[in-house]
Amino acid sequence: MFSEGAEEDLMHSHPSGHQMLKNMREDVHNQRELIAAAVERLGKPKMTDEEMREQAMKEYREAKRLAKLEDEEAKGNAEKSAA
Repeated sequence: MFSEGAEEDLMHSHPSGHQMLKNMREDVHNQRELIAAAVERLGKPKMTDEEMREQAMKEYREAKRLAKLEDEEAKGNAEKSAA
């Protein structure tokens, strides 16, 4: 966090420098623990970018196929009612 010289200067230049340094080290340690816990909670992505693109394309194709079927069904119903 600090170079050795800076730590020495802080400890000698300020009456509570040793305590300040100790508190800073504890704060850094606590922040690292919080970050590690957050990273663990987030975990690894379930899918890679490539897998997400492939899944999106599959869903797009399926939606397009279903829309086409619905259009054909609507067209068939319109022809039946016209006849």
